[in-house]
Amino acid sequence: MKKKASRSATRYTGGSAHYQELGIQPWDVMESCFTPEEFKGFLKGSALKRLMRANTKGVELEDLIKAHHELGHAIALLKEQEE
Repeated sequence: MKKKASRSATRYTGGSAHYQELGIQPWDVMESCFTPEEFKGFLKGSALKRLMRANTKGVELEDLIKAHHELGHAIALLKEQEE
C-alpha cells in the first residue's frame, strides 16, 4: 500500500460546504484508483486548467491558489517517489 500524502479537502477549498458534506473526498478516491503517474497527471492538468482560466471568472487569486495547491501535491508525489 502506498503512502498517502496528508491533506484536507476542506482546508484546500476554504471549507466549502459541498466538500465538507461528502463522506469521502474526490482526491482520495482518485488517489486510490489511479496509479501515482495518473494521479500526478491529473494534478498537473488541473493546475494548468486553473492557470489558463485565471481571471476569466473574476476570481484570479482563487484559481492561482488552487493551482499552487495542486502543483504542491504533484511535487510531494515526486519527492515521495525519489525516497
